[in-house]
Amino acid sequence: ETASAQNVTQPAVAAVTFDVASVKVQPPPTRPGVSLQDSLARTPYMTFWGNRFRAANATAAWLIREAYGEEYRLREQVLEGPEWLDEDRFEIDAVARDVEPSGDAVPPDAVLEMLRSLLQTRFNLRVRRETREGPVYALVRARADGRLAAGIRISKQDCAEIADQKNGERVPRRECFPQWSSDLYRRVGHPMERFVQSLERRVGRLVINETGLSGPVDLDIPVSATSNFTALNRIDVDSGLFTALEEVMGLKLESRRASIPVLVVEHIERPAAN
Repeated sequence: ETASAQNVTQPAVAAVTFDVASVKVQPPPTRPGVSLQDSLARTPYMTFWGNRFRAANATAAWLIREAYGEEYRLREQVLEGPEWLDEDRFEIDAVARDVEPSGDAVPPDAVLEMLRSLLQTRFNLRVRRETREGPVYALVRARADGRLAAGIRISKQDCAEIADQKNGERVPRRECFPQWSSDLYRRVGHPMERFVQSLERRVGRLVINETGLSGPVDLDIPVSATSNFTALNRIDVDSGLFTALEEVMGLKLESRRASIPVLVVEHIERPAAN
């Protein structure tokens, strides 16, 4: 892979910072755990509630991707750096008093800018943005006539937000939560973009949506095939996901090459203890 475009390394420190921030190394899990509950307990996350930013179970590689924007969705888009980039896990607790909470716990752009600043000051991070050619998948319709299978259809609901504001409180929208029956797993009003991103996380490549589907979709997946779409682990080209995608939804992934935005880690250090 060769770089086809390159930007100048960013300034040492971003312009906006947290009012106060704590960074701690988290101890490794006491037991490996193989259940879904154990896996979720080790899954990295970040939230922003009431002017308070929190991140946990977060590797430095994950924090870099989250801080630098949606275009860097996959671990494969962060290049170079030391081995501990994926080994050490950190917990961050910070305050951003002048940022208005969004109400859905997702950190707004101003907070992500503060996270970039924190990485640059506490981790001494320097990254370089590049564009390189690499493998991607195109998500296309599998059937010659373009018809979809029964597992996916355009939705009348929009569940990009899974809660509504009622009387000053956020009330969960029950229709937007996954529904299970004895033989079917259903998602109503699921954003097509999120479905594509879930495929990206499984196949470890960027996925270009060429299905003609956008906005919310309803997913009806036979219980026998749900693990292909809900599992968290990376897969290979022999995975049942490729077969299930075609049989359940009438879609397929075609391997291609395209320009991919990447972040090259020029320098990073473990943060000093608080």
